[in-house]
Amino acid sequence: MSTISKPSGMARFLTTLFALVMIFGLSAAVPTPVDDVIESRNNELEARGNTQSGMAGATLTTMGNTDFRALTTAKGSKYGSYGFDSCLGVLIIGNNGAIIGHYAATDNDIRDTRWQMNPKRAAAVIPTLFNSNRASLTPGLKTYVYAQINADGTYVFPQLVADLVNIVQTATGVAPKVKMYKKTTSSRSTNGGGFIVEVKSKAPHGVSWES
Repeated sequence: MSTISKPSGMARFLTTLFALVMIFGLSAAVPTPVDDVIESRNNELEARGNTQSGMAGATLTTMGNTDFRALTTAKGSKYGSYGFDSCLGVLIIGNNGAIIGHYAATDNDIRDTRWQMNPKRAAAVIPTLFNSNRASLTPGLKTYVYAQINADGTYVFPQLVADLVNIVQTATGVAPKVKMYKKTTSSRSTNGGGFIVEVKSKAPHGVSWES
């Protein structure tokens, strides 16, 4: 009568080791909940700030400029600015017109400085444009400043925000509301924040903000 020999100690060790390798190999191939959260956040960040698609067909104000836009054009016409990532913006809007500004976060773009006078700075251009187009901007006048915030809700450039608020209020007599957009934390989010005005058949016109 034959007998079945028991596996040696070395054979048992190798069998156990092989099983452990298989278990850990499979575990490494399965995404953990942490991996899922990171990927989800990255996807959201990539999509966040993608205002370029909403700007299709819009007349845009580029960085360093302040433009007046007549809102007496055809219904559905769009005006705005995008690509904000630390930049500040201004929207002064009335029943028949809007002033749109997009500024780098520097003294030279926002206010008067001792060393350099940029003729396109907000402090110089906003009052001039408002006075030249007052009839189109009133009645129905509303004013806004667009500013970036940190994760804790504080302004990234608080002094420049205060300066721009003061410039707009002094020029128009109306204290602006501050609209905020989040600080970009992913290199894949390339379009940044933005806002857009869409002409309606009658005022008030539509305004959309990327936050």
